[in-house]
Amino acid sequence: MNLESLANELLLDLFEYFSSVYLLQTFYDLNTRLNNLILHHFQSHILNFQSVSKYDFDIVCQKYLPSISDRIISLRLSDDDDTPKQIDLFFSYGLSFNLFSHLKSLSIYHVYSLNSLKRITNELLYLPQLTHLKITRHTIVYNEIYDIGIIDPIGRFPKLAYCYLDIINDNDCYFLTPSMISSSLKYLSVPYLDCNINQLIYLIKYIPYLQSLNIRIVDHATISQIPTIIFLSIKKLKVLFFGTLNAMKNLLQTMSNLENLKIEMESTYIDGYQWKTMIENYLPNLILFQFKMSTSLSHQQNKEEKIDEILN
Repeated sequence: MNLESLANELLLDLFEYFSSVYLLQTFYDLNTRLNNLILHHFQSHILNFQSVSKYDFDIVCQKYLPSISDRIISLRLSDDDDTPKQIDLFFSYGLSFNLFSHLKSLSIYHVYSLNSLKRITNELLYLPQLTHLKITRHTIVYNEIYDIGIIDPIGRFPKLAYCYLDIINDNDCYFLTPSMISSSLKYLSVPYLDCNINQLIYLIKYIPYLQSLNIRIVDHATISQIPTIIFLSIKKLKVLFFGTLNAMKNLLQTMSNLENLKIEMESTYIDGYQWKTMIENYLPNLILFQFKMSTSLSHQQNKEEKIDEILN
């Protein structure tokens, strides 16, 4: 059977079985009809370079991307061990994010070079249509200055709704917030960002429509305070918590509309009765509650009794 005899719908179904890179190398530039169908395919599918060989990456970036970049809506790059320096190579070909004028989703994994991270941060401002952003770094790449540069532009994207950043802040004296208020961001995941309750409140003020948050709280407050602000838009919270019972109370009181709460705690002991009281007092809309608590017991303590105390 001749490939060109197939209906457009069947060809589009067939494209589902091919990787994006294979699709371009095999079918693009055969004829105008196939070109148009492939471009249509990329209106709903990612151009994924993760785990792609350098040979194939070179061909696609140099031969195809310059002419189709403005038709790509989702892009993934990676500095994984099997694709080292891919991000540096991408920019070395003369490519820039300003060529991807319709890009809505950008995922960049395991950034290895600090120069690459800085270049990415600068290039992000060329993507006004961006709705989804995910950036992770190789564990060797750590520099607080560059972390600051990543979080600062959040408010500059008028359509950004989903954002995952593995930024880190280990300086208790310095905590950066976006330079502009984001009216579009609804889902923020910064699972390695340390902040106390006051810093968290300050951050969320710049994200007034936030619905879901993943973050790490470090707060050893000794008194429970009535919150000065309540974030009614937040429905889902995932948190790694290091702190006191009073700090936990302060946190939950700021998010009284929570429906989904997942907490992992280190070196903090809260028994079942205390959880019950906090949920009844602060979280009237809670539907799903998951928690993982790590605590140490002395040799004299009965483990089964302690577990019953926590659960009951």
